[in-house]
Amino acid sequence: MRRPARLCVSAAILAAVACSSGSGSIFPETITFEQQTLTKGTSWTRQGMTAAVYVGPGEKMPSAALQVGAIMSTDHVTGDALHRWIGDQIARSNTHHFHDSNQAEESCRVAKTPTRLYLALEVCKTGVARAICVEADEALTDREFGPCISNSRCFEDLCDARWRVRREALDGLAADLLTKR
Repeated sequence: MRRPARLCVSAAILAAVACSSGSGSIFPETITFEQQTLTKGTSWTRQGMTAAVYVGPGEKMPSAALQVGAIMSTDHVTGDALHRWIGDQIARSNTHHFHDSNQAEESCRVAKTPTRLYLALEVCKTGVARAICVEADEALTDREFGPCISNSRCFEDLCDARWRVRREALDGLAADLLTKR
C-alpha cells in the first residue's frame, strides 16, 4: 500500500486510505453543511470508490479546522461494510488514537496526525448497490483535549456533545450525496 496522501476524505480517512488523484468525482464542488458553504479541498477516485473533502472559506487541507468528508463505494455495498473497511485502514495508519466509540454504521474518534489533533464523527449509510460514509472532522483545542487524558469518560462526553450538534447535518448530507450519480 502506498503512503496515504494527506488530502483524502478527512484526517481520519485521509490518514488511512492510499489515495490516487482522479477526476470524475460525483461529488459537487461545494456543499452546504450546517448553513455554511464548504468548498471541495480535494477528491479522489479509485477501484469502486470516490471521495471528497470539503473545507470552509479561506481554509486549506490538511490543516483546516473543519473538514467534512465523504467516501462512496460500490465495492462495499452496505454502510456497515464500508465503515469496517475505513476502520481497518485507520488501524493501519500512523494516526495516534486516544478514543474510538465504534458502532455498526457510525463512530466517534479522537486522534492525532502529524498535522492536527481532532475529533471525527462518521456516519455510514446503505444505498442501492453502494454505500457512503460522511465525516465531520474538527480540530480539538488543548483546553478540550487536556482534561480527557486522565478521564476516559471525558472523551465520551466530547463525542456526545458533538453528536448533538452534528447528527442531523451528517445524516442529511449522507442521504443527499447517496442520491448523486
